[in-house]
Amino acid sequence: MFPMIGAFWNVRGLNKAGRLKCIADFIVDNKLDFVGFQETKKESFSEAFLKAVNPGFSWHWLPAEGTAGGILLGVRENVMELVSVQNFKFCATAVIRNVSDKFVWRIGVVYGSPYEEGKQEFIDELHTLFDNWDGPMLIGGDFNLVRNQDEKSNGVINQLWVDAFNDWINRWGLLELKNSSRSYTWFNNQDAPIMATLDRVLVNTVFDQKYPLSNVSVASRAGSDHVPLIINFGLNHMPKTSPFRFEKWWLDRPEFPDLIRNIWSAPCSFENPLDTWQFKVRLVRKKIKGWAKNVDADIKKRKKLLMDKYDVLDSKYELGVISDAERDCMTSVLNELEGIWRIEETRARQRSREREVKEGDRNTAYFQAVANQRRRKKTINALEGPEGLIEDTPGMLQHAGEFYKNLFGFEPRLGISLGENF
Repeated sequence: MFPMIGAFWNVRGLNKAGRLKCIADFIVDNKLDFVGFQETKKESFSEAFLKAVNPGFSWHWLPAEGTAGGILLGVRENVMELVSVQNFKFCATAVIRNVSDKFVWRIGVVYGSPYEEGKQEFIDELHTLFDNWDGPMLIGGDFNLVRNQDEKSNGVINQLWVDAFNDWINRWGLLELKNSSRSYTWFNNQDAPIMATLDRVLVNTVFDQKYPLSNVSVASRAGSDHVPLIINFGLNHMPKTSPFRFEKWWLDRPEFPDLIRNIWSAPCSFENPLDTWQFKVRLVRKKIKGWAKNVDADIKKRKKLLMDKYDVLDSKYELGVISDAERDCMTSVLNELEGIWRIEETRARQRSREREVKEGDRNTAYFQAVANQRRRKKTINALEGPEGLIEDTPGMLQHAGEFYKNLFGFEPRLGISLGENF
């Protein structure tokens, strides 16, 4: 069974150089089975572009109006099947059938109106999404609406739209799957920043009954002013080993010719020409596969270091304690990341051209969904450590153990005592 992991991200345009590689890496790094990008600012997508993003996905899009808006929705072909799609003004929806269990559900990717004059039309459209659908529903994206005053850093909100948005959520019995590590999902990137929770993921009770362990986390927002939301359906998955494939980008590595020469010159005990050939070919395949993994690991390690550094600075930016030097460092890190994305974009295009990768009653349901929501609140997805967030289970266990050892452990004597005459 596949893990069923998806994401919603306002990418703030896909026309900029390096942005293609950015979203392609985003899908691979987070092992996504479906994704909804908002504010693509593109009216159409070529087949070559979509293959470069990920050749194993089926794609559908809502065209942008000029250079505003636009949605790109994709699902992994060997995990999900697009049964039908439908576009609205602010939302792109799709009915999806899982390959593994044939379960049918519906997804909606939204990009709400950023302007006052369009918000009522957007709210009305949200209500129409449920007119002819009472099955499992997952809705996510940039709503450009907040639910209360705490979801905007300066506290300035329009109560009319807050009430209308909450009324829609309550009317259809929706549950919000909140991330546990970021207070806000949008930042205006100014010296005196304004931050807000505009991006969110919501499900109805039917969906929650099917996937009660579903949860939302976040990824680095490097490349956008919105934080990506990652939804995990809470299923287990056993990964398969990948077969050996020769990659054209290896030829661009300066050390590759010497590597092949050294491997091919290795001693061989066989005398028969055919046995010698098979030995050398197998040795080349084995050595190259290990070498390629090391090269990829070095690139990913560098990118992860840059992403982590950006997140640390971004957290300081959110808290308003970032210095001018750190802001310059933040810009420098982002520029280096975009340089990596641009360099690797060529490699991704070559890969996409080489092959096709077919990678009870209503009240009871609602109360069960509330119980699931409570369980999510009790689940610890991350802990704040001395060097930032800790998200892996062994790291969290070690940090918690050390914390309580220090809290309840032995304290050395200070050399202070009461006198005998006291």
